[in-house]
Amino acid sequence: MHLGVANTMASVRESWWIPKLRARVKKTIKRCNVCKVFSTRPYEAPPTSALPEYRTEGSRPFEVTGVDFAGPLSYRVGKEEIGDWKKLRPMHGDDGRENTSTV
Repeated sequence: MHLGVANTMASVRESWWIPKLRARVKKTIKRCNVCKVFSTRPYEAPPTSALPEYRTEGSRPFEVTGVDFAGPLSYRVGKEEIGDWKKLRPMHGDDGRENTSTV
């Protein structure tokens, strides 16, 4: 790996005199694949986009809540019913007043 233009020029000039050495060293370092690998910049994450206003507005706790309705869920093995469960999970969305359910 090269040590930069000045150090590379100094080590070459200890043994030889080459006309236009600075330009040649710059060109060589620029083309050197090992130097390219070790002098790359780290990955930068892309800038994040602005959030919509409804995501950043303040609201009181539990001002908007919801429940996802599912069930009853039956589990059978052969002809025998093993269990009957109702499943609820919190969600953001409709309040469920217009929805009807029969059990």
